[in-house]
Amino acid sequence: MSSPGATLAVELENATVRFTSERGSVTALENVGLAVQPGGFVSLLGPSGCGKSTLLRLVADLVSPTHGTVTVLGGPPERARLNRELGFVFQDATLLAWRSALENVRLPLEVGPKKRDRAGLRKPEELLRLVGLAGREHALPHELSGGMRQRVAIARALVSEPRILLMDEPFGALDEAFPRRSFCPSASWSWPPTRGVCASSSPASCPIPGRSASARRRSSSGSPRTCAHYYRRADGRTALMDDKPTAVIAEPAAARRAPAPAVSRQPRPRSQALLPFIAAAVLVAAWQILAQVFSLPIYIAPTPIQVTKALVSDFPMLMRNFVPTAVESLIGFVVGNSIAIAVAVLFVHSRRLEAALYPIAVFVNTIPILAKAPILVLIFGLGMTSKVVIAAFICFFPTLANMVRGLTSVNPQSLELMRVLSASKAEVFWKLRVPSSLPFLFSALKIASTTSVLGAIVGEWIGADLGLGALIIEATHNFRSPLLYATVFVSSAWAVVFFAVVSFAERRIVTWKQGEVS
Repeated sequence: MSSPGATLAVELENATVRFTSERGSVTALENVGLAVQPGGFVSLLGPSGCGKSTLLRLVADLVSPTHGTVTVLGGPPERARLNRELGFVFQDATLLAWRSALENVRLPLEVGPKKRDRAGLRKPEELLRLVGLAGREHALPHELSGGMRQRVAIARALVSEPRILLMDEPFGALDEAFPRRSFCPSASWSWPPTRGVCASSSPASCPIPGRSASARRRSSSGSPRTCAHYYRRADGRTALMDDKPTAVIAEPAAARRAPAPAVSRQPRPRSQALLPFIAAAVLVAAWQILAQVFSLPIYIAPTPIQVTKALVSDFPMLMRNFVPTAVESLIGFVVGNSIAIAVAVLFVHSRRLEAALYPIAVFVNTIPILAKAPILVLIFGLGMTSKVVIAAFICFFPTLANMVRGLTSVNPQSLELMRVLSASKAEVFWKLRVPSSLPFLFSALKIASTTSVLGAIVGEWIGADLGLGALIIEATHNFRSPLLYATVFVSSAWAVVFFAVVSFAERRIVTWKQGEVS
């Protein structure tokens, strides 16, 4: 039992929170008072929308009160957050999709101004065993059921030994058969003193049994309304961790959500993989038949057999012209996408810079490539440089747009998690924004892999002595249609190979997204 003069774990005095938007103002909390003693367990009870989550976010320094005061461990919530004295379990598990269960639990040990020394802490592996996930340490979130993901989130909140544990509907996704009490601090845990708050939809279902007392708030009409229940152990003790003070705060579980089944990626059927080749064979056969039936002249529509003969007979010339086009498109791809990624990073870190330059990038992108190419050739000359610049230009904007969207389209709750962990801007960028942007980046890179080839060929059309674009112009002027078709086939084959390489890299790197889609 805490002494009368002990510092309160949490204290709210006339706390009011109003959210204002263009559509008006919403009062989430009004004149709330709450005092949590060291060693207390509190369950916030009430209907949906009454402000329970907002109260937890007040304590966690995720929102600020419009009026009133909030004190955590004798000081402002910000100090407790920066000192890594808070743990938070969100309604959603808020796991980072690219990190395994073990890596998600380790996250609080990797970020923040006070990265805890792992010596003396409960190991993440031990916490996963404690919540019944032994053997699933290396599973990605999409490979776990909803209840499993929530257990990982609880283990993550406990790994840094928070003095206050905030839980927002922590047991809503758990199976009925799984013992909720196994998550509650017990006498068998050898942990330092902890304080905090816990969750349930009713006193009967709260995992901490005992007597209850109500904390009240006053509505605008002045009538008191019960908004929380305060629990102590049935045996009269307040110490649950080796007889040391401990407490947890949380919000009640909502209606039971059925746990999502674990997702397993199904292999692609072999017959499905062969479909593109079958379709191509059918089209080639139709082309051959139609060309023979209508007796089309060779300079208008050569048959596939004639094109194949041109591929074989002119293969050395085709390869001699293929090499510069491949080099130009590859260098343009790297240069254009690298600049786009760098500019997107600048835009994310400077909204003013984005507001100033993004419209200009949109305007330049609206200029047709056939209009830009002659200008760039005049500026950079007839050599390889102009073709590389044209290929880079055509790759630039799709990657810029996708990367800006990817770096900014981060799950808001993941940002709240990183704030609770007091992660720096650099840590948020590298551990959250960059991984979450990779699916957007690869979508743009797959587009750029083909358009870079187009850009190089367009540049060679404008002025070049060597390259597939120059060979296309030469074959067209000389009415060598089989060579023209063979050149187009080589350029398209290179674009397809380029696309396949980027797609392969995506499957190897963005493994979590592939699993979610399957």
